[in-house]
Amino acid sequence: MFKSSTPTEVIDAAAADVVAGGGTITHRYSATIKGFAATLPDAVFTTLSASEHVDTIEADGEVSTLATAKGL
Repeated sequence: MFKSSTPTEVIDAAAADVVAGGGTITHRYSATIKGFAATLPDAVFTTLSASEHVDTIEADGEVSTLATAKGL
């Protein structure tokens, strides 16, 4: 996820760097958060995580709102 102040051009460039480095963008986010989901090599991860514009990087995982609502 990118910081909310990050210009779209910076996010687009980061996504292009992911693809150029051998990764794949699987989804783009722009409505509530700024960022993308991707599969990426370690070298691209290291570069991306060092960016001043990146707020967090999380591993993909399963999310369930039903369990949260029921307190499970």
